[in-house]
Amino acid sequence: MERTAATIMQSAIRVGFRVNRALLSGHAPRAHAAARSAPHRVPTVPMQNPLTAMPSLPLPAYVLTRALSTTTPTRTTVIGDMSTRVNEMLPIQPVDPATIDWNNLGFNLVATKSIVSMVCDGDGHWGDVQTDPYGMESVHPGTDLYARRLFEGMKAGEDEAGNLFIIRPDLHYDRLVASAKKLGAPAPTFAQFSAALIEAVKSNAAYVPPHGKGSLYLRIDLGVCSPSLGNFPNPGEKWRMRVITTPVGQYYKPTNAAHSSLFAVNTQRVVDTGAALNHWGITTPGAGKLLANYGPGIPTSQAAKAEGCADVLYMANHPTNPDDKTPYVGETSSSNVLTLFTDENGQSHVIRPKANGNLNSVTARGIIELAAEMGAKIHEVPLPFGAITGDKSALSALAGQLKVGTLQLGAIHLTGTAAGGKTSVNTVKTAGQEPVSFEYKEGNVLAKACTQYEEIRNGGPNSHPKKEHWFLRVPMVTRSD
Repeated sequence: MERTAATIMQSAIRVGFRVNRALLSGHAPRAHAAARSAPHRVPTVPMQNPLTAMPSLPLPAYVLTRALSTTTPTRTTVIGDMSTRVNEMLPIQPVDPATIDWNNLGFNLVATKSIVSMVCDGDGHWGDVQTDPYGMESVHPGTDLYARRLFEGMKAGEDEAGNLFIIRPDLHYDRLVASAKKLGAPAPTFAQFSAALIEAVKSNAAYVPPHGKGSLYLRIDLGVCSPSLGNFPNPGEKWRMRVITTPVGQYYKPTNAAHSSLFAVNTQRVVDTGAALNHWGITTPGAGKLLANYGPGIPTSQAAKAEGCADVLYMANHPTNPDDKTPYVGETSSSNVLTLFTDENGQSHVIRPKANGNLNSVTARGIIELAAEMGAKIHEVPLPFGAITGDKSALSALAGQLKVGTLQLGAIHLTGTAAGGKTSVNTVKTAGQEPVSFEYKEGNVLAKACTQYEEIRNGGPNSHPKKEHWFLRVPMVTRSD
């Protein structure tokens, strides 16, 4: 006999209450047995839950568990009651670390051991750090309909002695807070943020690449986890910060060429006025690590890669003069751009293009700090696109900004947490025009600073006597933990 939706719903409710009673009594195995004892009562369509279609159902907080592994316990995070959200963890079998080829890591997702998260309740209070098995989640279909979500990318590593560390949590935290303000989202304290990072690294220590082989990438995302249809704040809405990990190698795929190329497009990656839009002091969402700032750029990035380029180079408007129609260098889809120019006296000038939509790159800041210590002059000024394609008038205008006689381009590097600083560029392509190349000055101060940054980042707190403050040490842990 064909079962009606009401029959399915009633069966699911009965199973849910059985599982809930088992969990509350501390007998999780009984919950598994209860679910397995009546498999015909549970909807079999993957990742669907008929109960989430009833947001007004007056039920207490409970768990509907299905598709359970007979060997791997399922830990389920329940946020609120049925009128808010059910967050169901369906474990994914972790990759055995012994099977990972540490010498050929790419930039891909690897199923590690666990996911770390914290939830902020409707009153703005963040709960404790929670560790769950790595897995998929089913959420209320009305959750996060407006991409109210931000992220951070960080790296952890292992030094020569086997100690684990995380680099620049302070600057990543500052940027997370700035992004949260743009979303109207709550942010945890630095202590809570650090605790979540440490737990994520400790619980996935077996996936930290051996020293010199790569990094453990930490992807932090913070977003609303309460359902809402209207494009306005929902009273009592909850937010969650989650940390997933994966071992990674180089972001930009190495090629046989000594240097890479960029494909320039005369559009902005994001829109940011750089100033308050109104008397509330609210600005446009550019220059923040918001999910909505990245997805729309993927087709353009794919097109650039199809042209044989490492990435797409976006343009930017002048940061303070809206009447200036000169195209200025912005950033790529996934990294900041640092350029090196040499003046008539042989002085090196490292320029970080100033544009309202550019992300405040943590990696670029570290490289700039090192370049300054090596004697380079540092500038954050609007960089005319013509200055990197050999246009004499653009170079002259830039020289005027820097108060020097002449300038010659010597290097371009792509910098970011994922990208690092190794990727150098000596060719810029533009649609309908011949590619423009320049002579990359080998052994230049920017290249040296990028190399030193990578050495410090991979070496850990003891690799440089003056950069220990860049790191957060992870308490003693072994790979087998």
